[in-house]
Amino acid sequence: MSKQDIARCEDLSACIVSDFIDTPIHIVDNKGIVVFVNHAWVNAYKLKKSEAIGKPIDELMKNQLMYFMSINNSNVNSGNKSENDYIYYQNYSTKSAATEVLEKKEKVSMVTHSPDKRNIMVTSTPIFDDNNNIIYVYTFIQDLTRTSELKEKLEAEIQKNKALLSKLKYYKETKRASKLIGDSKSIRDIRSLIPIVSKTDASILILGDSGVGKEVVAKEIYSNSDRKNNPFVTLNCSAIPENLLESEMFGYEKGAFTGAVAMRKGRFELAD
Repeated sequence: MSKQDIARCEDLSACIVSDFIDTPIHIVDNKGIVVFVNHAWVNAYKLKKSEAIGKPIDELMKNQLMYFMSINNSNVNSGNKSENDYIYYQNYSTKSAATEVLEKKEKVSMVTHSPDKRNIMVTSTPIFDDNNNIIYVYTFIQDLTRTSELKEKLEAEIQKNKALLSKLKYYKETKRASKLIGDSKSIRDIRSLIPIVSKTDASILILGDSGVGKEVVAKEIYSNSDRKNNPFVTLNCSAIPENLLESEMFGYEKGAFTGAVAMRKGRFELAD
């Protein structure tokens, strides 16, 4: 920003900040003459600052139809404003939003097209002096096309997340569903016992031949217990050498024996 720009934007410290944001911004004086444009505006309208500053804003914005817009005040007052609450009127103006502000002495929002044919919303806000006279009009330009694209992407991600949560819920419910198959008296007896024993903290011994489903019963007890959200820790004792069984069950401290380079929790502690 040149010293000349700063002088023209005296008392508007926002001008300095405006030059470092991505939103196109221009400022006009009370005659509609451009006194400041930021870098984003220059890039959007393909004009040099020297070609814009000092020119009437309507001359720079000629051939643009500016459609007036308003907001559904009932929703705004209830705190439920959304993009759908914007009302686009059929009447339009060939004047810029800044010029409309100078005439109406109030904030104006309009929609039009950028030079690259993107939908944009132009919002102009008056800045008054102590005598309630407009000294500047501050205008920023929002890319509605980009906003819509981002909204669509966000909604798509939300739908993906909802689908994923639905799958996770289904998986969780399926996981908790009974895995006991059969309707014999023995199976029915086991089913009736599981809700009873699962609510206790007592140790439970499950006996049976290999392959009859002892682990299935153990998981059923676990799934019905208050510990169902904690880890389900299993240990196949027959696969562990006798001299390592104690360390597997109770864990060990770092340096307890050769090769113990770090502390390791035992299965009892993991399941606690």
